[in-house]
Amino acid sequence: MEKSFIINSTDMEFMYNSFHNSTVLQMCRMMLNSHLLNNGIEFCKGDCKDSMKISAELQSLVEERWIPFCSEAIDSILCFGFCVVTYKGSFPSILKQGMYRLKVIITDNEYIWKVYSTVEVDEELLDCEVFSHFGMDPRIDGQMTSIVTKVLPRLMFIKRIRETCIDMELRRAHPFVYSEIKESNSTQRTEGVDYDFYADSGASDTRDEMAFSRNKSAVEMLEKQKELYEQYMGRRAAVKASQKLNDVVQLPMGHHVVNPQMNTGRGDLVNLVKIVQEEICAVVGVPRSMLFADSGPTAADNEGIHNSFMNTLIWYKKKLGVMLSDIYNKIYTEDIMKEVDFKKEKDAFEAKRKHMVKVFFPVTPFVPNEQLRLLYEQGVISWDSYATYALRNVSLPLSDKMKKAPPIDKQLFEMPKEEGNTGVNKKRKLND
Repeated sequence: MEKSFIINSTDMEFMYNSFHNSTVLQMCRMMLNSHLLNNGIEFCKGDCKDSMKISAELQSLVEERWIPFCSEAIDSILCFGFCVVTYKGSFPSILKQGMYRLKVIITDNEYIWKVYSTVEVDEELLDCEVFSHFGMDPRIDGQMTSIVTKVLPRLMFIKRIRETCIDMELRRAHPFVYSEIKESNSTQRTEGVDYDFYADSGASDTRDEMAFSRNKSAVEMLEKQKELYEQYMGRRAAVKASQKLNDVVQLPMGHHVVNPQMNTGRGDLVNLVKIVQEEICAVVGVPRSMLFADSGPTAADNEGIHNSFMNTLIWYKKKLGVMLSDIYNKIYTEDIMKEVDFKKEKDAFEAKRKHMVKVFFPVTPFVPNEQLRLLYEQGVISWDSYATYALRNVSLPLSDKMKKAPPIDKQLFEMPKEEGNTGVNKKRKLND
């Protein structure tokens, strides 16, 4: 029984945009890229006892094509949980978002990926392959399970919180002003405000018919007075007065301003953003303390941070190394087969193990140089290994490495002693 589903391209576009618009995710991305791709990539064959010499053409392609491909592959793993790779020429590349459609067919409990063009409905793209061995396969309903998918609700929450803060600040900069009027009965009417008397009425003649109310005609008369003012003082004085009084509004009689209730900002906004950032960094695998120096770490925290980030880098090195090795062997299959003597090879799997090219990231030691020095003094590692790892720790080129170890000097350190000439043997000789 077969079942198939389609990966929604709109959801992929939304994940891609959310990933590139998030500052925290971009900081995690840069941290991963800098530690993984700082030393480039290397090639070896068989048991990888010695590094494989590559041509000048391949060396230029490694810097121009393969390293940027690894960076795009990391982005694709974080966004979608899989990589859509195309083979054109002698190097791979990640298909651009929006240039393909994905369909997954489930056969014998396995996913079979189909890559189709966006122009034709049934046109399947050639020389394309989907790598999904990262443990983030989409569900059978088409929903993705990538890292960005997991942290997207937190990103949307922080976005809404920040939008409300901006809206609150805008309201505080341009607040709303409300006015209200108190209803009064006929006995509480104020002379000169609510009513007034005609000029020809006497002091004793205060009947209701002798009083008048202010209406539209009174307002029109006021406008005529303004025109007379402009004619007398000039247009410039009127414009200047209007500019100064641009934000002044005269309230109707009986109204007064009511101060509205102003909302204050959240007091826990900084802590809230910090907690969400810690969750996002924990899902990505990059400790937050490596990105933000706003907490006081202790010795236990440093050790836990070191181990957490080390495991993340080892996981990416292993998964990307498998994908790069598979891609290299598919692109350069003919060149590899030329070096194989099929008459001498009897076991196909053994021949594959001997002649298959492996692509790997040079090991960067996750220990300080003091521990490397201690290992060298104890004779655990050789001078070449010690010098190589020490240079990589400080991001220096390997061309600066000395071919031979320095002579024994008390100012430096004591060289590892040969077998049979240890301190125990010296003590036995003295006793003898």
